[in-house]
Amino acid sequence: MGPNAHLTAWRPIDNAVEHPDDRVDYEKSAYIEAKHVTRIQELTGDDTLVEKDPNPLYRPQPSSDFYSQTLSACWAEAGRRLKDGGIMAFTFHHNEDQAWVDVLKALFDSGYVLLATYPIRSDESKGENAEFGSKKIEYDIIHVCRKRLSKPDPVSWARMRRWVKDETLLLKELLEHTHGKELPESDLRVILRGKSLEFYSRHHGQVFTGDGQLLDVRNALLGINLLLDDVLEDTTQTGGLRPPDSAEPASRLYLRLFKNRTQMDRDELHKTLRGTGIAQGDLEARGWIRVVGRAVHAAPINERLAYFTERGRNRKVIRTDLDQAHFLIGRGTSQLGHQDRHRARQSELSHQKSVDDILKWVAEVDQSATNRMAARTRRATCRTLADIRG
Repeated sequence: MGPNAHLTAWRPIDNAVEHPDDRVDYEKSAYIEAKHVTRIQELTGDDTLVEKDPNPLYRPQPSSDFYSQTLSACWAEAGRRLKDGGIMAFTFHHNEDQAWVDVLKALFDSGYVLLATYPIRSDESKGENAEFGSKKIEYDIIHVCRKRLSKPDPVSWARMRRWVKDETLLLKELLEHTHGKELPESDLRVILRGKSLEFYSRHHGQVFTGDGQLLDVRNALLGINLLLDDVLEDTTQTGGLRPPDSAEPASRLYLRLFKNRTQMDRDELHKTLRGTGIAQGDLEARGWIRVVGRAVHAAPINERLAYFTERGRNRKVIRTDLDQAHFLIGRGTSQLGHQDRHRARQSELSHQKSVDDILKWVAEVDQSATNRMAARTRRATCRTLADIRG
């Protein structure tokens, strides 16, 4: 696949004849639903799996899966024929994240590393009402790749995010210097995203969150998009108040969504989530929101604590940094028994580093005075215990 190879703006074709959806119900959700827990435990032989855990039997939509697997096979064959020092290059652009996820996953799974990305003028719009050629994006991106010849070094997402932020700020300044303010934000975002993905590709399969969880392509892309939101943000409109950089990408998205509010219209949520790779169902599966009619509510922290501490509940459900922060805040606003206090203290001693920053965020911006006070108290307690442990 040479420099002139072009992946058109792709979208999976939902054709029930060519790609029938043969998935059973328990294979359709990325997270385990309560009604499928027993069946999934039986099939996997893992009785530690609980509701809202990542679903090990999840299968993507067949049309999307077919495209990604076929593209990966093509690139793998190209890599077999490519010399170790050879270059594989292609152009691609798209304004929807799912297409980027499928293309990048296929690329990285085929054993390539992204060396560089170069923006070029894309096809001009043609036809009546610009129905052909480039419609929304002025630039294509040339992706220059080589075969991965060595195992990538492990790196934390927090550290990678700092690298990416520094690089994108420099590139943004350069682009604005050469193009003035006339470059559309959509084009600027595509260019900066390409540069960000160079960093991720160098460590694909070895990028970890603060809790040691592997950061996959979808969540990496979400994290990059949130970072670009920060870089391109008009602080005169927002006041510059941003969720903590150290938070996991999905947690940071949630904190941004519910900054200074506890509910939003469902249509607004769908519009906001467009392009993030995250859907309303993903947030519901994590227990972060609940939907009542057309309104979407942030799950109250006292309800989250009740779920976490329900008798017989496995502590694995307290997975993410946001879960841990909610658990600690909830503990600070309720009376717990001796056993729960002991369990909470163990959680305080082992929580992720980003939890402290989320507690600080809640203490500053949450609309509930009770939650703000509990967050400040739990943050001080955690720091004291950390000092004792150290």
